[in-house]
This record gives sequence, C-alpha cells and structure tokens, in this order.
Amino acid sequence: MFEEDEVQVLTDLGLTLRQAKAYLVLTKCQGLTARNVAVSSKIPRQDIYKVLNELLGLGLIEKQISKPTKFVAFPINDTCTCLLKRRIDETSNLKTRTKTLMRNLQGVISAKTIDEEPKLFLIPEKEACTLRIKKSIDSSQKSIDIIAPKKNLEQGLFFLVDALKKALQRGVKIRLIIELQEEADFQFSCPPVLAENSLFKTRTMLNHVHLRFSVYDKREVTVVLLSDHDFAKSTLLWSDCTSLVDTFQDYFEIMWLSKSDPIKRKTQVSTANLILPS
Repeated sequence: MFEEDEVQVLTDLGLTLRQAKAYLVLTKCQGLTARNVAVSSKIPRQDIYKVLNELLGLGLIEKQISKPTKFVAFPINDTCTCLLKRRIDETSNLKTRTKTLMRNLQGVISAKTIDEEPKLFLIPEKEACTLRIKKSIDSSQKSIDIIAPKKNLEQGLFFLVDALKKALQRGVKIRLIIELQEEADFQFSCPPVLAENSLFKTRTMLNHVHLRFSVYDKREVTVVLLSDHDFAKSTLLWSDCTSLVDTFQDYFEIMWLSKSDPIKRKTQVSTANLILPS
C-alpha cells in the first residue's frame, strides 16, 4: 500500500509512524472508512480513530459526512508544503532558543579547584569522539603534542584541520610524531595550512606499536584505545590525571628527541618503559 521511503519522508517531516501510514493509505485510496484504513495500514482498530483524529487536528485529512463515515486526505503537495513549513518554523524557533541558552550559559565556567578529583572519561565512538578532541584542541593555549600512525593521521587531520589552524593562530605550538610501518613508507600528505606554519613541526619514527595519543598543554591527554580502527571509530580515553598526563608527555619527549628520520634509525621502538599508573 505504501513504500518505506514514503513513510520515512513523512515521519521526517514530523508525523508519527502511524499518522504517516494512515495518511498514505488515504492518499492512494480516497474516501475510506476507519475500518478500511486500519486494515490497509495495519494499524490496530482500537487505535485507528485516535490516529485519524490526530490527522484531522493537523488539517491533513477531512471527514466526509456519510454512512458509514469516510475520511479523505488533502493533496500530497499541500500536505508536504504544510509539514515542511512547520518543520522550518520549529527549527527556526529552536535555533533562537539555542542561541539564548548559549548566551545565558556562556559566562558559566567550571573552575578547577585544588581539591577537585582528577577525571577519567571513556568517550564513545563517532561524533562524541571527534567533539571531545576538538574541545581539547580549542582549549589549548600553549602546546599540543601528537603521536599517531601515518595511516590514521591523514584522515584525522582532515577532520581536525580547522581546529588545529585556529590553535596555531592563537600561538599554540603543535608537534607531530608520525609512526611509519616501513622505512619506505615516508610520504605523508599534510594540509598546507598546517605544514607551512612555523609553529607546526613534525618528525617521523619507525614503529609497530601504533600508539595514538595527544597531550594538550601538558594538562590533559586523549588516547585512542583501538589503534587499528579508522579515526573516530574507536573509544577514546580522556583524562586530566596528572600522573597519566605526565607519563604520556614524558614518552612523547623521549620519542621527539630520539626520532627524526626512520631511515637513519632502524631499531624498533619498544613500549616496555611506558608504565601506566594503576
């Protein structure tokens, strides 16, 4: 009686699943009784009158005075135009309310006190992961140190280039250690807006442990827990625990000083000395 895509469009426009099904049935077969609509839409008969009354209230169908009572849908073009306008108005209203919320809370800053316990969070994959990293970049004022395998870096920089660009404009120094699997695997594509900035420095190292972490202002760290996954498809560890941050920062400093050209140094890096606090 109707396609899933047709139902999806109407639900995206604001109708419930049952409203969309009932309306589509009436669009394709004008002048049906409530019982006919229930059968064709597979909506339980005890619920169909409630759904039809909702559609009447929305102005999408009309009731035909007859015996038995029948229902007729307004033209699909008028319905979609009406629903789309309502959705646009709702979005505009939501945008205004969102701006008000942001303005009201802009001055509310959570100050970290001496007695505050260090925090440790597991950030889920996808959007939340990317947003957490961007937040750390945006809050950085002095330095950002990054270690990641080459195969993941190019994709990661694509998502983060704007945030990193703004950090460089604030005077943040960014150091990037690129892990290579093979000596010949030295080609790396870096956005010019980063590579051409004197505050952005890179070094390479031959490594097979696939570490992926970043330290921000030596105060917080993000660690990608599944190194073999694409960017933003792994759970992210974030922490401002001093001992944990210092451990990763010290490891980075050792690698930065000892690694500059994987062709000159062929020794595989070991993580035996990287001891995380219990």
